[in-house]
Amino acid sequence: MLGATSSFAFRGRDKAKAAKALNATHVLDGSVRRTEESVRVAAHLADAESGVVLWSDRYDRPLDDALSLQEEIATEVAKALAVALGEARRPTPPKLTAALSDAYFEARQLMRTGAIVCIQSAAAALDRIVREAPDFARAWAALATAKLEVLRLSRSDRARHVEDAREAAERALGADPSMGEAYAVLAALEGEFFGRWREREALIEKALSVDPNNPLLLFRHGQFLISVGRVEAGYARQAEAFALDPLDPLLAAFHGYNVWSKRDKAEGRAILNDAAKRYPDNVFVWFMRLNTAALDADFAIAEALRADGARLIPGLRESASYKAGERMQQLMMAPSPEAFMKLGEDFAAMAEAEPAAALDLATALSVLGFTGPALSIFEEALDNVDAWRHGALETTRPHIGYETALLFIDQTIQLRMNPDFAKLCARLGLARYWRETEAWPDCAGQVGYDFKAACEA
Repeated sequence: MLGATSSFAFRGRDKAKAAKALNATHVLDGSVRRTEESVRVAAHLADAESGVVLWSDRYDRPLDDALSLQEEIATEVAKALAVALGEARRPTPPKLTAALSDAYFEARQLMRTGAIVCIQSAAAALDRIVREAPDFARAWAALATAKLEVLRLSRSDRARHVEDAREAAERALGADPSMGEAYAVLAALEGEFFGRWREREALIEKALSVDPNNPLLLFRHGQFLISVGRVEAGYARQAEAFALDPLDPLLAAFHGYNVWSKRDKAEGRAILNDAAKRYPDNVFVWFMRLNTAALDADFAIAEALRADGARLIPGLRESASYKAGERMQQLMMAPSPEAFMKLGEDFAAMAEAEPAAALDLATALSVLGFTGPALSIFEEALDNVDAWRHGALETTRPHIGYETALLFIDQTIQLRMNPDFAKLCARLGLARYWRETEAWPDCAGQVGYDFKAACEA
Protein backbone atom coordinates (compact mmCIF):
# COMPACT_ATOMS: atom_id res chain seq x y z
CA MET A 1 0.00 0.00 0.00
CA LEU A 2 1.46 3.38 -1.01
CA GLY A 3 1.23 6.64 0.87
CA ALA A 4 -0.92 9.55 -0.24
CA THR A 5 2.08 11.80 -0.91
CA SER A 6 3.54 9.43 -3.50
CA SER A 7 0.16 8.66 -5.01
CA PHE A 8 -0.91 12.26 -5.47
CA ALA A 9 2.24 13.03 -7.42
CA PHE A 10 0.53 11.33 -10.37
CA ARG A 11 -2.73 12.44 -11.89
CA GLY A 12 -4.51 11.91 -15.19
CA ARG A 13 -5.10 8.93 -17.42
CA ASP A 14 -1.57 7.48 -17.60
CA LYS A 15 -1.91 5.15 -14.62
CA ALA A 16 0.60 2.66 -16.03
CA LYS A 17 3.40 5.24 -15.78
CA ALA A 18 2.45 6.06 -12.20
CA ALA A 19 2.31 2.40 -11.21
CA LYS A 20 5.72 1.71 -12.71
CA ALA A 21 7.28 4.65 -10.88
CA LEU A 22 5.70 3.56 -7.60
CA ASN A 23 6.33 -0.17 -8.18
CA ALA A 24 2.61 -0.83 -7.69
CA THR A 25 0.57 -3.73 -9.06
CA HIS A 26 -2.78 -1.94 -8.76
CA VAL A 27 -3.90 1.69 -8.85
CA LEU A 28 -6.81 3.23 -6.94
CA ASP A 29 -8.02 6.33 -8.74
CA GLY A 30 -11.11 8.50 -8.62
CA SER A 31 -12.64 11.89 -8.11
CA VAL A 32 -14.16 13.87 -5.25
CA ARG A 33 -16.88 16.50 -5.59
CA ARG A 34 -17.74 18.51 -2.50
CA THR A 35 -20.65 20.80 -1.66
CA GLU A 36 -21.28 22.66 1.57
CA GLU A 37 -22.82 19.66 3.31
CA SER A 38 -22.01 16.56 1.26
CA VAL A 39 -19.34 14.83 -0.76
CA ARG A 40 -19.54 12.59 -3.86
CA VAL A 41 -16.70 10.13 -4.37
CA ALA A 42 -16.15 8.02 -7.49
CA ALA A 43 -13.45 5.38 -7.03
CA HIS A 44 -11.88 2.91 -9.47
CA LEU A 45 -9.39 0.12 -8.81
CA ALA A 46 -7.38 -0.93 -11.87
CA ASP A 47 -4.72 -3.48 -12.70
CA ALA A 48 -1.56 -1.45 -13.28
CA GLU A 49 -0.21 -3.49 -16.19
CA SER A 50 -3.35 -3.95 -18.28
CA GLY A 51 -5.40 -0.95 -17.14
CA VAL A 52 -8.40 -3.23 -16.63
CA VAL A 53 -10.82 -1.89 -14.01
CA LEU A 54 -11.35 -4.47 -11.26
CA TRP A 55 -13.82 -2.52 -9.16
CA SER A 56 -15.64 0.80 -9.26
CA ASP A 57 -18.40 2.50 -7.32
CA ARG A 58 -19.83 5.90 -6.50
CA TYR A 59 -20.79 7.22 -3.07
CA ASP A 60 -22.81 10.20 -1.86
CA ARG A 61 -22.30 10.98 1.84
CA PRO A 62 -22.62 13.84 4.34
CA LEU A 63 -19.31 15.56 5.04
CA ASP A 64 -19.32 14.39 8.64
CA ASP A 65 -19.37 10.79 7.38
CA ALA A 66 -16.11 11.11 5.44
CA LEU A 67 -13.99 8.91 7.73
CA SER A 68 -16.42 6.00 7.70
CA LEU A 69 -16.64 6.36 3.91
CA GLN A 70 -12.87 6.02 3.72
CA GLU A 71 -13.07 2.75 5.66
CA GLU A 72 -15.92 1.52 3.45
CA ILE A 73 -13.94 2.15 0.26
CA ALA A 74 -10.86 0.46 1.75
CA THR A 75 -12.94 -2.62 2.57
CA GLU A 76 -14.36 -2.83 -0.96
CA VAL A 77 -10.89 -2.40 -2.48
CA ALA A 78 -9.60 -5.23 -0.30
CA LYS A 79 -12.41 -7.48 -1.52
CA ALA A 80 -11.66 -6.62 -5.16
CA LEU A 81 -7.96 -7.34 -4.67
CA ALA A 82 -8.82 -10.67 -3.08
CA VAL A 83 -10.77 -11.62 -6.19
CA ALA A 84 -7.98 -10.41 -8.48
CA LEU A 85 -5.38 -12.40 -6.55
CA GLY A 86 -7.46 -15.55 -6.55
CA GLU A 87 -8.40 -15.50 -2.86
CA ALA A 88 -12.16 -15.28 -3.38
CA ARG A 89 -14.68 -17.37 -5.21
CA ARG A 90 -16.75 -16.15 -8.15
CA PRO A 91 -19.55 -13.83 -6.91
CA THR A 92 -22.86 -15.48 -6.13
CA PRO A 93 -25.47 -14.60 -8.77
CA PRO A 94 -28.06 -12.15 -7.44
CA LYS A 95 -31.54 -13.34 -6.56
CA LEU A 96 -33.93 -11.94 -9.14
CA THR A 97 -37.67 -11.72 -9.32
CA ALA A 98 -39.32 -13.43 -12.25
CA ALA A 99 -40.29 -10.03 -13.63
CA LEU A 100 -36.69 -8.75 -13.55
CA SER A 101 -35.38 -11.92 -15.15
CA ASP A 102 -37.98 -11.69 -17.93
CA ALA A 103 -37.19 -8.01 -18.47
CA TYR A 104 -33.48 -8.81 -18.82
CA PHE A 105 -34.02 -11.47 -21.49
CA GLU A 106 -36.50 -9.24 -23.32
CA ALA A 107 -33.90 -6.45 -23.40
CA ARG A 108 -31.31 -8.86 -24.77
CA GLN A 109 -33.70 -9.90 -27.51
CA LEU A 110 -34.40 -6.27 -28.39
CA MET A 111 -30.67 -5.69 -28.79
CA ARG A 112 -30.41 -8.57 -31.26
CA THR A 113 -32.84 -6.98 -33.70
CA GLY A 114 -30.43 -4.16 -34.52
CA ALA A 115 -33.29 -1.70 -35.04
CA ILE A 116 -32.44 1.73 -33.64
CA VAL A 117 -35.62 2.14 -31.62
CA CYS A 118 -35.18 -1.36 -30.15
CA ILE A 119 -31.64 -0.63 -28.99
CA GLN A 120 -32.83 2.56 -27.30
CA SER A 121 -35.67 0.65 -25.62
CA ALA A 122 -33.26 -2.06 -24.45
CA ALA A 123 -30.91 0.51 -22.91
CA ALA A 124 -33.81 2.13 -21.05
CA ALA A 125 -35.05 -1.25 -19.78
CA LEU A 126 -31.58 -2.29 -18.61
CA ASP A 127 -31.19 1.05 -16.82
CA ARG A 128 -34.30 0.21 -14.82
CA ILE A 129 -33.12 -3.34 -14.13
CA VAL A 130 -29.75 -2.34 -12.66
CA ARG A 131 -31.41 0.25 -10.45
CA GLU A 132 -33.51 -2.53 -8.93
CA ALA A 133 -30.72 -5.13 -8.95
CA PRO A 134 -27.41 -3.23 -8.62
CA ASP A 135 -25.39 -6.47 -8.20
CA PHE A 136 -26.72 -8.01 -11.43
CA ALA A 137 -23.42 -8.13 -13.34
CA ARG A 138 -24.88 -9.52 -16.57
CA ALA A 139 -27.41 -6.70 -16.72
CA TRP A 140 -24.64 -4.14 -16.23
CA ALA A 141 -22.64 -5.79 -19.03
CA ALA A 142 -25.68 -5.81 -21.31
CA LEU A 143 -26.29 -2.16 -20.47
CA ALA A 144 -22.68 -1.36 -21.36
CA THR A 145 -23.12 -3.03 -24.76
CA ALA A 146 -26.43 -1.23 -25.32
CA LYS A 147 -24.87 2.11 -24.35
CA LEU A 148 -22.03 1.41 -26.79
CA GLU A 149 -24.60 0.98 -29.56
CA VAL A 150 -26.37 4.16 -28.45
CA LEU A 151 -22.98 5.87 -28.76
CA ARG A 152 -22.47 4.46 -32.27
CA LEU A 153 -25.87 5.72 -33.37
CA SER A 154 -25.68 9.08 -31.61
CA ARG A 155 -25.32 12.39 -33.40
CA SER A 156 -24.61 14.39 -30.21
CA ASP A 157 -23.46 14.11 -26.59
CA ARG A 158 -20.77 11.58 -27.49
CA ALA A 159 -18.65 12.38 -24.43
CA ARG A 160 -21.61 11.64 -22.15
CA HIS A 161 -22.42 8.41 -23.99
CA VAL A 162 -18.78 7.30 -23.71
CA GLU A 163 -18.85 7.80 -19.95
CA ASP A 164 -22.24 6.06 -19.67
CA ALA A 165 -20.90 2.98 -21.46
CA ARG A 166 -17.66 3.03 -19.48
CA GLU A 167 -19.47 3.35 -16.15
CA ALA A 168 -21.79 0.43 -16.96
CA ALA A 169 -18.84 -1.75 -17.99
CA GLU A 170 -16.93 -0.91 -14.83
CA ARG A 171 -19.97 -1.59 -12.66
CA ALA A 172 -20.29 -4.99 -14.35
CA LEU A 173 -16.67 -5.80 -13.53
CA GLY A 174 -17.14 -4.49 -10.02
CA ALA A 175 -19.94 -6.99 -9.53
CA ASP A 176 -18.13 -9.82 -11.35
CA PRO A 177 -14.53 -9.45 -12.60
CA SER A 178 -15.06 -12.39 -14.97
CA MET A 179 -17.67 -10.54 -17.04
CA GLY A 180 -15.95 -10.71 -20.42
CA GLU A 181 -18.56 -8.64 -22.26
CA ALA A 182 -17.62 -5.63 -20.15
CA TYR A 183 -13.94 -5.91 -21.13
CA ALA A 184 -15.00 -5.94 -24.79
CA VAL A 185 -16.93 -2.68 -24.29
CA LEU A 186 -13.88 -1.07 -22.68
CA ALA A 187 -11.77 -2.27 -25.62
CA ALA A 188 -14.19 -0.64 -28.07
CA LEU A 189 -14.10 2.61 -26.10
CA GLU A 190 -10.33 2.69 -26.49
CA GLY A 191 -11.11 2.91 -30.21
CA GLU A 192 -12.41 6.44 -29.69
CA PHE A 193 -8.72 7.33 -29.95
CA PHE A 194 -6.89 5.73 -32.86
CA GLY A 195 -3.46 4.40 -31.98
CA ARG A 196 -4.26 2.54 -28.76
CA TRP A 197 -4.15 -0.80 -30.57
CA ARG A 198 -2.18 -2.77 -27.99
CA GLU A 199 -4.38 -1.53 -25.15
CA ARG A 200 -7.48 -2.63 -27.03
CA GLU A 201 -5.98 -6.00 -27.87
CA ALA A 202 -5.10 -6.61 -24.21
CA LEU A 203 -8.68 -5.91 -23.15
CA ILE A 204 -10.17 -8.19 -25.80
CA GLU A 205 -7.76 -10.97 -24.90
CA LYS A 206 -8.69 -10.49 -21.24
CA ALA A 207 -12.36 -10.80 -22.21
CA LEU A 208 -11.73 -14.08 -24.00
CA SER A 209 -9.56 -15.42 -21.19
CA VAL A 210 -12.52 -15.26 -18.79
CA ASP A 211 -15.25 -16.18 -21.31
CA PRO A 212 -13.60 -18.03 -24.22
CA ASN A 213 -16.76 -19.39 -25.87
CA ASN A 214 -18.81 -16.21 -25.90
CA PRO A 215 -19.90 -15.59 -29.54
CA LEU A 216 -20.00 -11.80 -29.12
CA LEU A 217 -16.45 -11.73 -27.76
CA LEU A 218 -15.19 -13.94 -30.59
CA PHE A 219 -16.90 -11.59 -33.04
CA ARG A 220 -15.29 -8.53 -31.42
CA HIS A 221 -11.89 -10.19 -31.55
CA GLY A 222 -12.48 -10.84 -35.23
CA GLN A 223 -13.35 -7.19 -35.74
CA PHE A 224 -10.14 -6.15 -34.07
CA LEU A 225 -8.04 -8.51 -36.20
CA ILE A 226 -9.63 -7.21 -39.41
CA SER A 227 -9.11 -3.62 -38.26
CA VAL A 228 -5.36 -4.23 -37.93
CA GLY A 229 -5.21 -5.99 -41.30
CA ARG A 230 -5.21 -9.64 -40.21
CA VAL A 231 -8.29 -10.34 -42.28
CA GLU A 232 -8.04 -14.12 -42.65
CA ALA A 233 -7.64 -14.59 -38.89
CA GLY A 234 -10.47 -12.12 -38.26
CA TYR A 235 -12.84 -13.92 -40.60
CA ALA A 236 -11.96 -17.23 -38.92
CA ARG A 237 -12.84 -15.76 -35.51
CA GLN A 238 -16.15 -14.48 -36.82
CA ALA A 239 -16.88 -17.90 -38.33
CA GLU A 240 -16.37 -19.40 -34.86
CA ALA A 241 -18.82 -16.88 -33.44
CA PHE A 242 -21.43 -17.66 -36.09
CA ALA A 243 -21.06 -21.41 -35.54
CA LEU A 244 -21.85 -20.92 -31.85
CA ASP A 245 -24.88 -18.67 -32.48
CA PRO A 246 -26.06 -18.89 -36.11
CA LEU A 247 -29.37 -17.18 -35.32
CA ASP A 248 -27.77 -13.91 -34.20
CA PRO A 249 -28.36 -11.36 -37.00
CA LEU A 250 -25.18 -9.37 -36.34
CA LEU A 251 -23.01 -12.47 -36.53
CA ALA A 252 -24.91 -13.67 -39.61
CA ALA A 253 -24.51 -10.32 -41.36
CA PHE A 254 -20.74 -10.25 -41.04
CA HIS A 255 -20.18 -13.98 -41.56
CA GLY A 256 -22.40 -13.93 -44.64
CA TYR A 257 -20.37 -11.07 -46.10
CA ASN A 258 -17.10 -12.82 -45.20
CA VAL A 259 -18.19 -16.03 -46.94
CA TRP A 260 -19.34 -14.03 -49.97
CA SER A 261 -16.03 -12.18 -50.05
CA LYS A 262 -13.62 -15.07 -49.55
CA ARG A 263 -15.28 -18.39 -50.29
CA ASP A 264 -18.61 -18.65 -52.11
CA LYS A 265 -20.76 -15.74 -53.24
CA ALA A 266 -24.00 -17.74 -53.47
CA GLU A 267 -23.49 -19.29 -50.04
CA GLY A 268 -22.70 -15.92 -48.49
CA ARG A 269 -25.81 -14.30 -49.89
CA ALA A 270 -27.93 -17.26 -48.77
CA ILE A 271 -26.73 -16.71 -45.19
CA LEU A 272 -27.68 -13.03 -45.46
CA ASN A 273 -31.09 -13.76 -46.96
CA ASP A 274 -31.85 -16.26 -44.22
CA ALA A 275 -30.95 -13.68 -41.56
CA ALA A 276 -33.18 -11.11 -43.26
CA LYS A 277 -36.19 -13.42 -42.97
CA ARG A 278 -35.77 -13.57 -39.20
CA TYR A 279 -34.70 -9.95 -38.63
CA PRO A 280 -36.03 -7.76 -41.46
CA ASP A 281 -35.22 -4.55 -39.58
CA ASN A 282 -31.57 -5.30 -38.81
CA VAL A 283 -29.54 -2.58 -40.52
CA PHE A 284 -26.33 -4.64 -40.70
CA VAL A 285 -28.11 -7.47 -42.51
CA TRP A 286 -29.75 -4.97 -44.87
CA PHE A 287 -26.46 -3.19 -45.57
CA MET A 288 -24.53 -6.39 -46.33
CA ARG A 289 -27.32 -7.65 -48.59
CA LEU A 290 -27.32 -4.38 -50.51
CA ASN A 291 -23.55 -4.33 -50.98
CA THR A 292 -23.26 -7.94 -52.08
CA ALA A 293 -26.18 -7.63 -54.51
CA ALA A 294 -24.78 -4.44 -56.06
CA LEU A 295 -21.25 -5.83 -56.41
CA ASP A 296 -22.66 -9.03 -57.94
CA ALA A 297 -24.46 -6.84 -60.52
CA ASP A 298 -27.79 -8.13 -59.22
CA PHE A 299 -29.30 -4.74 -59.92
CA ALA A 300 -32.99 -5.57 -59.47
CA ILE A 301 -32.37 -6.91 -55.95
CA ALA A 302 -30.10 -3.97 -55.12
CA GLU A 303 -32.74 -1.48 -56.21
CA ALA A 304 -35.42 -3.23 -54.14
CA LEU A 305 -33.12 -3.18 -51.11
CA ARG A 306 -32.45 0.54 -51.55
CA ALA A 307 -36.19 1.15 -51.52
CA ASP A 308 -36.54 -0.94 -48.36
CA GLY A 309 -33.69 1.02 -46.79
CA ALA A 310 -35.76 4.18 -46.97
CA ARG A 311 -38.20 2.44 -44.63
CA LEU A 312 -35.44 1.53 -42.17
CA ILE A 313 -33.47 4.77 -42.15
CA PRO A 314 -35.11 8.20 -42.32
CA GLY A 315 -33.24 10.53 -44.67
CA LEU A 316 -31.48 7.73 -46.54
CA ARG A 317 -32.41 8.90 -50.04
CA GLU A 318 -31.01 12.39 -49.43
CA SER A 319 -27.62 11.14 -48.21
CA ALA A 320 -24.43 11.27 -50.26
CA SER A 321 -23.81 7.58 -49.52
CA TYR A 322 -27.16 6.60 -51.06
CA LYS A 323 -26.63 8.80 -54.11
CA ALA A 324 -23.11 7.42 -54.56
CA GLY A 325 -24.46 3.87 -54.56
CA GLU A 326 -27.02 4.78 -57.21
CA ARG A 327 -24.34 6.43 -59.36
CA MET A 328 -22.07 3.39 -59.14
CA GLN A 329 -24.91 1.08 -60.14
CA GLN A 330 -25.79 3.27 -63.11
CA LEU A 331 -22.17 3.17 -64.25
CA MET A 332 -22.02 -0.62 -63.88
CA MET A 333 -25.22 -0.97 -65.92
CA ALA A 334 -24.01 1.35 -68.70
CA PRO A 335 -20.21 1.74 -68.47
CA SER A 336 -18.39 4.49 -70.35
CA PRO A 337 -14.89 6.05 -69.92
CA GLU A 338 -16.34 9.57 -69.71
CA ALA A 339 -18.87 8.66 -67.01
CA PHE A 340 -16.18 6.73 -65.14
CA MET A 341 -13.78 9.69 -64.93
CA LYS A 342 -16.57 12.08 -63.98
CA LEU A 343 -17.71 9.76 -61.22
CA GLY A 344 -14.28 9.86 -59.60
CA GLU A 345 -14.24 13.66 -59.67
CA ASP A 346 -17.80 13.90 -58.36
CA PHE A 347 -17.18 11.51 -55.46
CA ALA A 348 -14.14 13.49 -54.36
CA ALA A 349 -16.21 16.69 -54.43
CA MET A 350 -19.07 15.03 -52.53
CA ALA A 351 -16.68 13.85 -49.81
CA GLU A 352 -15.35 17.37 -49.38
CA ALA A 353 -18.87 18.81 -49.22
CA GLU A 354 -20.28 16.14 -46.88
CA PRO A 355 -17.63 14.88 -44.39
CA ALA A 356 -20.19 12.52 -42.85
CA ALA A 357 -20.09 10.41 -46.03
CA ALA A 358 -16.33 10.61 -46.53
CA LEU A 359 -15.40 7.05 -45.56
CA ASP A 360 -18.09 5.53 -47.75
CA LEU A 361 -17.07 7.67 -50.70
CA ALA A 362 -13.39 6.88 -50.15
CA THR A 363 -14.25 3.18 -50.21
CA ALA A 364 -16.20 3.69 -53.45
CA LEU A 365 -13.27 5.56 -55.02
CA SER A 366 -10.95 2.73 -54.06
CA VAL A 367 -13.30 0.17 -55.64
CA LEU A 368 -13.23 2.25 -58.82
CA GLY A 369 -9.41 2.42 -58.77
CA PHE A 370 -9.02 6.11 -57.84
CA THR A 371 -6.52 5.28 -55.10
CA GLY A 372 -4.88 8.71 -54.86
CA PRO A 373 -8.10 10.61 -54.09
CA ALA A 374 -9.31 7.70 -51.94
CA LEU A 375 -6.19 7.83 -49.77
CA SER A 376 -6.53 11.58 -49.35
CA ILE A 377 -10.17 11.28 -48.28
CA PHE A 378 -9.44 8.39 -45.90
CA GLU A 379 -6.66 10.43 -44.35
CA GLU A 380 -8.83 13.51 -43.86
CA ALA A 381 -11.82 11.50 -42.64
CA LEU A 382 -9.86 9.47 -40.10
CA ASP A 383 -8.02 12.59 -38.89
CA ASN A 384 -11.43 14.11 -38.14
CA VAL A 385 -13.38 10.95 -37.41
CA ASP A 386 -15.72 12.73 -34.99
CA ALA A 387 -17.30 14.65 -37.88
CA TRP A 388 -18.00 11.35 -39.60
CA ARG A 389 -19.21 9.65 -36.42
CA HIS A 390 -21.58 12.51 -35.65
CA GLY A 391 -23.14 12.86 -39.05
CA ALA A 392 -22.98 9.57 -40.93
CA LEU A 393 -26.14 7.60 -41.47
CA GLU A 394 -26.63 4.82 -38.96
CA THR A 395 -26.38 2.13 -41.63
CA THR A 396 -22.96 3.29 -42.75
CA ARG A 397 -21.34 3.49 -39.32
CA PRO A 398 -19.06 0.60 -38.37
CA HIS A 399 -18.75 -0.28 -34.72
CA ILE A 400 -16.81 2.22 -32.62
CA GLY A 401 -13.07 1.91 -33.17
CA TYR A 402 -13.33 -0.52 -36.07
CA GLU A 403 -13.53 2.00 -38.91
CA THR A 404 -10.08 0.96 -40.17
CA ALA A 405 -11.51 -2.41 -41.22
CA LEU A 406 -12.58 -0.61 -44.40
CA LEU A 407 -8.91 -0.25 -45.32
CA PHE A 408 -8.39 -4.02 -45.49
CA ILE A 409 -11.51 -5.51 -47.10
CA ASP A 410 -11.25 -7.04 -50.58
CA GLN A 411 -13.09 -4.12 -52.17
CA THR A 412 -10.27 -1.71 -51.22
CA ILE A 413 -7.39 -3.86 -52.47
CA GLN A 414 -6.27 -1.18 -54.94
CA LEU A 415 -5.80 1.18 -52.01
CA ARG A 416 -3.23 -1.13 -50.43
CA MET A 417 -1.32 -1.44 -53.71
CA ASN A 418 -0.42 2.26 -53.47
CA PRO A 419 2.87 2.74 -51.52
CA ASP A 420 1.35 5.81 -49.85
CA PHE A 421 -1.01 3.44 -48.03
CA ALA A 422 1.79 2.71 -45.54
CA LYS A 423 1.96 6.42 -44.66
CA LEU A 424 -1.74 6.42 -43.79
CA CYS A 425 -1.20 3.35 -41.60
CA ALA A 426 1.64 5.13 -39.82
CA ARG A 427 -0.60 8.11 -39.05
CA LEU A 428 -3.19 5.77 -37.54
CA GLY A 429 -0.65 4.11 -35.26
CA LEU A 430 -0.96 0.82 -37.12
CA ALA A 431 2.63 0.76 -38.38
CA ARG A 432 3.94 1.12 -34.84
CA TYR A 433 1.61 -1.63 -33.62
CA TRP A 434 2.83 -3.97 -36.37
CA ARG A 435 6.49 -3.26 -35.63
CA GLU A 436 6.10 -3.74 -31.88
CA THR A 437 4.05 -6.95 -32.10
CA GLU A 438 5.51 -8.32 -35.35
CA ALA A 439 1.92 -9.29 -36.18
CA TRP A 440 1.98 -7.88 -39.71
CA PRO A 441 -1.19 -7.53 -41.81
CA ASP A 442 -2.06 -9.94 -44.60
CA CYS A 443 -1.31 -7.29 -47.20
CA ALA A 444 2.39 -7.21 -46.21
CA GLY A 445 2.91 -10.26 -48.42
CA GLN A 446 0.43 -9.30 -51.13
CA VAL A 447 1.46 -5.85 -52.38
CA GLY A 448 4.07 -5.15 -55.04
CA TYR A 449 6.42 -3.18 -52.78
CA ASP A 450 8.29 -3.72 -49.51
CA PHE A 451 5.42 -3.03 -47.15
CA LYS A 452 7.42 -3.46 -43.94
CA ALA A 453 10.12 -1.07 -45.13
CA ALA A 454 7.47 1.46 -46.16
CA CYS A 455 5.96 1.29 -42.66
CA GLU A 456 9.35 1.90 -41.10
CA ALA A 457 10.18 4.87 -43.36
